[in-house]
Amino acid sequence: MASTLRVPVVQIDEILPHPDPEATKIELAIVGGWQTVVPKDAHKAGDIVLYVPVDAVIPKEISDFWGGHKVSFQRTCAGCEVARCD
Repeated sequence: MASTLRVPVVQIDEILPHPDPEATKIELAIVGGWQTVVPKDAHKAGDIVLYVPVDAVIPKEISDFWGGHKVSFQRTCAGCEVARCD
């Protein structure tokens, strides 16, 4: 069965500080009503980005194509690498 995962191109509506004062390296980006976590000072309101839904697993080859240097990778128990946003 083919995947039905959609990764739309969206515009960041707003950037907000993270509510945890100890979370100094991340902030919140509001995208289409969804609250997402992004690296601090990496984006601004109006930026065009790819929105990857929560719990999505992105194969390393695709993440590399998207600019995988901005994400880290973890190994699953099956041994394949998948992207994980930091």
